[in-house]
Amino acid sequence: MTSKKFLIIFGTLLSFVLLFIVFSTLDWQAFLTALKTIRLTKVLLAGGIIIIVIALRSLRWTLVTRMPLAEFKHFWQAVNIGYLGNMILSGTGGRGVASRCYSSFCIVKTRACCIKCSD
Repeated sequence: MTSKKFLIIFGTLLSFVLLFIVFSTLDWQAFLTALKTIRLTKVLLAGGIIIIVIALRSLRWTLVTRMPLAEFKHFWQAVNIGYLGNMILSGTGGRGVASRCYSSFCIVKTRACCIKCSD
């Protein structure tokens, strides 16, 4: 078994174990009551704003690196990885993760260095 398959299996099992722990200790009555108070329009508006912000950051990096718009997808992925890094790592660790994605993409695709991530 390759290490990549092992990490996928380990991550999946760890996720299931942690979800089981969270759901077994959850006060379902309070949770369902809290869900009833959520305003769907505000949640959808917030989600839409987040998608627009991610798209604008991706477009900015596509333009800054002078890449064609056909490469927008790679910057979309790098920005999302950066946001994930910010959620997982403390402080501004996601910036380093996203910066690494930007520079890896630029070096592989154009043999040029990407500017330093300064979001």
